Amino acid sequence: MTGEAELIEQLVAAAGRQRRIAFVLGSGVSQPDVPGVAGLLDLADRFVADRGEHPDLVEALRRARTARKPVEVYIAYRRAFADWVSAQEFDVVMQHAVLNAHDQEPTQWERLSFQRAVQLENDLRAWTLPPGLAALGALLARGPGRFNFRVFTTNFDPLIEIAIRRAGGLARSVAINRDAMIPDPRVDGITVVHLNGFWRPLTATDDRSALHDPRELTADRPLLTTSLAEHLREETVCLVGYGGWDDAVTDALRGLAADRSVDVLWAEHGLRVDAQPYGPGPLGGGKPVVYYEGVDSNRLFPALLRAMDSAPAPAVFAAPPRAAPGGHRVRQPMLEELIGAQRSAGELLRELDRGFGWRLEGAHRTMTPELLYWPVQLRQTNLIHTVQALVAASLSASGMRVVLCVDDLNPPAHATAFRENLVGDIRRWFGLIVGARPPLVVALSEFHEPGRVADRLSDPEQLLRPTNTWAVEHEYYRVHNLYDVLRAIRAIPDSTGADSIAARLGTTRADRLLSPPAIWAHLHHLLLTQPPETVVTLGGDEETLMWKLWQAVWPEPVRHLYSPRLSHVGHDADLFTASSFVEVRDRLDRTCEHPGWDAEGHYLHWLVHNAMLLAADLRGEPLPMVGDRPLETWDQATAAIRDPRLRDRALTAIAREVSTLFLHEPA
Repeated sequence: MTGEAELIEQLVAAAGRQRRIAFVLGSGVSQPDVPGVAGLLDLADRFVADRGEHPDLVEALRRARTARKPVEVYIAYRRAFADWVSAQEFDVVMQHAVLNAHDQEPTQWERLSFQRAVQLENDLRAWTLPPGLAALGALLARGPGRFNFRVFTTNFDPLIEIAIRRAGGLARSVAINRDAMIPDPRVDGITVVHLNGFWRPLTATDDRSALHDPRELTADRPLLTTSLAEHLREETVCLVGYGGWDDAVTDALRGLAADRSVDVLWAEHGLRVDAQPYGPGPLGGGKPVVYYEGVDSNRLFPALLRAMDSAPAPAVFAAPPRAAPGGHRVRQPMLEELIGAQRSAGELLRELDRGFGWRLEGAHRTMTPELLYWPVQLRQTNLIHTVQALVAASLSASGMRVVLCVDDLNPPAHATAFRENLVGDIRRWFGLIVGARPPLVVALSEFHEPGRVADRLSDPEQLLRPTNTWAVEHEYYRVHNLYDVLRAIRAIPDSTGADSIAARLGTTRADRLLSPPAIWAHLHHLLLTQPPETVVTLGGDEETLMWKLWQAVWPEPVRHLYSPRLSHVGHDADLFTASSFVEVRDRLDRTCEHPGWDAEGHYLHWLVHNAMLLAADLRGEPLPMVGDRPLETWDQATAAIRDPRLRDRALTAIAREVSTLFLHEPA
């Protein structure tokens, strides 16, 4: 059995090889400043004694104390409060326990409102922090990318957030009160995910909601378990101060036990004399867990902070670094397929989500994806189509069927030529991926042709889902309104007031009012024979609202894959089109004349990450060199462009890669 020194060594080594670390923190890291289960039960007894006149509640709590396990007593206490007074009264006890770490004595048994609790929480210096949490806050604030911009905790107190903010970092709170998916973290700070509720309401509208239910500690929470497993995949998971009862955390880790990409490091405060060294512990068979005995978080985190500060930190936590072309590991897709080493569709989706800034949303992420549904508006092809086509082709090479839904309900002039060009270009881009299967192409105008609609309406099996626009609209408008559709098709921005909506309906975007219901109807047709949990939609970040509206009306476990958002450039901008290498090169020159050309999320960043780095990764191609410098990361590309000696060659190399890909020109 190993101890603190070995655990620190493992964590520093993981960070050094750009392995993200996922901390899962339990009540041990907050004690004694926030009482544990035993202290909270004593506090509940005090509450009842002070209130008086509840003999039935007193008797119920006395009976609850006869349970053998502390967690069972805890659950029984809350149930007794809910039965005899209210669930909100137990929240009073919980908040009182949290305020044990605050300088100000709480008003006797006061239930804190959203506003009052936020006021107390923002008084950062009034909170007492254990030394370990103070050091952890500095660790998270200084290098949020090392920890994938989030930390998980079963605690309901705000001490982790307080520690991060004291260290100058940005912390956000997310509370999972029942069974729900964990939202993806933002990359400008740390998201603290409270798996069992939070000490205060997160919004003013939640003031009357129950904040913490101990029953959730051991309840079956399949959505949370699935989501947590997906967040922990391909990471080094370190559990500190966590007891390990049968909850969503151990369920998620148990599901990942056989996954070779997950390392589980479990810090034990005491000795684990009853466990086999490197045994599977509570996770069952599969990948073993490494236990570390005698770990005190108040020693561990300060020592880890010192070790991390003295270790050389990687420049950025993003895609795994590539070897230089001299020893470049060029992928061999045919060989990979022959030996069974090719990336699965699920692995590729996770790589896009974790390594290249794409976003994967939806439940059942552990289900094997089988169908990629890709709606595309009929228009001139551009680089966004190119990148999405390469992703779709790579997923098809990994076993998924691809349905390309061409939205031609409002066709441009010369629609036939536009469609031939669009489909022809997409098929050529599919041809760049070894093993890709051509997509099935469906035109919305043909799917919604009156004769075909009539045939579906006369088929009882087709009536099991709304497969025509009228049926979709009938269900949709019971939940939402026209304003939401206008926002979804970007006919009006989110900030448009009601008085100016009518003036915006004459824009070119408003002529796509039928597109969302028509697309939804077609997807419902596919879902008649395809399980929803095996379907992934593909689109740009601007389609987020359209699919959120879909989920609100039909909460199907369909996943949604979004390409990265591009700031300050419209989808139809000329920057995304070109007829020659010279045009691409000229546009790069003009782009680099603007202030902020190197800002993440802007045009050049999007272009390098998606049309060069991602495209090369998917195709298994080497990346270009500029002199003796490889252009294998965003940092390397910007460094070369800033260097006056290398600027022209770097922009030429990027332009050549992009034009070769987009225009099907020989390199």
